[in-house]
Amino acid sequence: MDANTKPSNSIMNLIDERTRIWQKYDQTQQLATELNNFSYFNNPSVKKKLPLLSASQSPPDELAVALEQIRQDAQKIKTMESNIRKYQSEIEANKKQFFMVVGGAIVALILVLFLMLNR
Repeated sequence: MDANTKPSNSIMNLIDERTRIWQKYDQTQQLATELNNFSYFNNPSVKKKLPLLSASQSPPDELAVALEQIRQDAQKIKTMESNIRKYQSEIEANKKQFFMVVGGAIVALILVLFLMLNR
């Protein structure tokens, strides 16, 4: 009876594995169809096809490439935000320096005028 049980278990394992493979295939096909549905913009007057990102054109590869592009864009955004903060700091420093120079010039002008008028 053990001899009959082993082949039936191995056959059942093969059938289960085959079922899992076909389920993954069906899911991938469904994702591919969904991804193709998103390849056009919703504006009916604009029919621009989005470019595929990966050579294999499979949904998992497309998502992986898209995620990498998003990461690169996020890094660019962080760099640009850092530059913006740096430029804002420089602008504030320049404003302070400007007001100090203008304030000093006004004080000097007032002193010169005061000394000229008191002569």
